[in-house]
Amino acid sequence: MGLLDQISSSVDDMQRRWFNTLFGGGCPICKGDNTLDRKRIQGEMHAVCEQCGAVFKSVIPHGIKLIEGDERYIDMTFPINVWRTVRFLPEDDHILATCSDNLVNFYATTIGIVRESKGRNFLSYDDIFDISLVRVWCPNILHIIGFLLFLFGGIMIAIMMGPFLLVQGGVILLLPILGIGSVFLIMGRRRVYQIESPVLSKKERKDWRLKKTDSEAVRNFVNVVREQLEI
Repeated sequence: MGLLDQISSSVDDMQRRWFNTLFGGGCPICKGDNTLDRKRIQGEMHAVCEQCGAVFKSVIPHGIKLIEGDERYIDMTFPINVWRTVRFLPEDDHILATCSDNLVNFYATTIGIVRESKGRNFLSYDDIFDISLVRVWCPNILHIIGFLLFLFGGIMIAIMMGPFLLVQGGVILLLPILGIGSVFLIMGRRRVYQIESPVLSKKERKDWRLKKTDSEAVRNFVNVVREQLEI
């Protein structure tokens, strides 16, 4: 093999490794390492696993569709990050529903829930006793700023009025200001779907809640989880 052939082969290997890295290191179906390659089929470029024969097709803008392979995923279209999670799962497990909530991805599988953010965390259905709709206090930055502005305004009025506030009824002037400021904190209460588990600490529970209660994907995810809890 000549020098140019060696360089070409090295470039091909680098491109292949990069391509497999997109899927998490290899085929999501058979879990083979570095087994995917790009092949042109009927004029279109596909990803093909040389080990199990799985064929993936890009479906812009929805994601990547499995057109040949595991019947559990046939004709299903997922974003690339979901296929990476499929590869992460044990072979006897598979994804039933997915949803995204504030840059966090949740996956309901046949044996539990995967939470994907900077890393992946898993919670078995055996450790979950409910996923319930509850009200929690989770204000955003606008709620906090609004409250602080009215609180600061009340303090400034108190300083400027000084002794006049001691006059009978003077304190009442501050109540509307503080009341409006409190409204911003009250608005910080919202309904969420809380995943209930005795293995989660109070701090961890905040990571296992879904805030987009009006999202169809979230509602479908919740229904799937509830079905699995009843099995």
